[in-house]
Amino acid sequence: MVLILSSNGALGKQIAISAILVFGVKKVILSDYKPDRLAQQQRLLHGLAGSEPAVRLIDVRSAESIRNNLHGVDLVVVALQQQEPIVQQVCSENGISSIDLSVNPDFLEQCLSLSPMPQGTQLIGGGLFPGLSGILAKEVYAKGPEQETIDIGLLQSTHGTNGKTGVADMLQILDKKVEWKSAASSKAYPGFSLKKRFDFPLAMGAKTLRLAAFIEREYLCKAGVPANYWTAFDKAYFNEALALAARFGLLRLFQNPKVGPWLSALIAQPNGGKRKENIGLAAQRSKQTIAWMLSADYEATAACTVAFSQLMLTRHTDSAGVKFPFELFTLNDVRPFLKDVILAEKISF
Repeated sequence: MVLILSSNGALGKQIAISAILVFGVKKVILSDYKPDRLAQQQRLLHGLAGSEPAVRLIDVRSAESIRNNLHGVDLVVVALQQQEPIVQQVCSENGISSIDLSVNPDFLEQCLSLSPMPQGTQLIGGGLFPGLSGILAKEVYAKGPEQETIDIGLLQSTHGTNGKTGVADMLQILDKKVEWKSAASSKAYPGFSLKKRFDFPLAMGAKTLRLAAFIEREYLCKAGVPANYWTAFDKAYFNEALALAARFGLLRLFQNPKVGPWLSALIAQPNGGKRKENIGLAAQRSKQTIAWMLSADYEATAACTVAFSQLMLTRHTDSAGVKFPFELFTLNDVRPFLKDVILAEKISF
């Protein structure tokens, strides 16, 4: 059984749908801390699945609430932002694996600093970027000369479906100073300032992305895969506005507990499927490239999470503890599960 924590959130809803389509409605458990909202989602998914999925009321801020609802659960998917890695600790205590999708650097550092966890694999960065990004980096790195830096790029959509938490986390990342690395040297830059061109499939073409401080990069480097991470949006004016805001310290307002949620909600306008949203993901260096055009951000992220879920449920692994996807999976492992979200590709080796 797969338990989805916060199945009613912007990303949680997409994961719930994807998981039900892949595993079947009888293998998925939805959860929320509000009974009325959970019952409404249960009824809505009845039309998709033909029957209502199981539900459990869980408050993720309470270790006891989580612990009391793990009976019969094989894997927990965390589709919300925790302040502390409570889910990971409780899952490890009970020998259950989990997948967390947070991109918040402070939270990921907390997870990585946990004491050795003897039971269960606690996967972090279990989505698209970070997640699939690290797997692509390893694939491209293996195809060429050692020590040559890999550049990983995410082209986001201004018509995206990110919720306000996702917006706040992303802007926190863009606001951080970041170190550009090459085989011979390194240099620090303000967040979202240094630029680089990426060649995406023809439908997208060449795009300029900006250097950003994604924590997955540091652990790739420690694993022997030197990399730089880049991102931007598909509208140049939006990138210029973000870069200007970062330069004058305005992005820090999004971390203010009083005005941050309001500002994030203002940017996180719901798409509702009315506008086209495609994104790009690429890993490249001088003579090797893998570049994809993917369907909507949350749809592609959910596909990655469900792919990791399938692999973790069907494979026996002794990799207990906190792990990134690139430490467990290869591109050959994951790609068969992503055929529905890869719309175009450009590959050269």
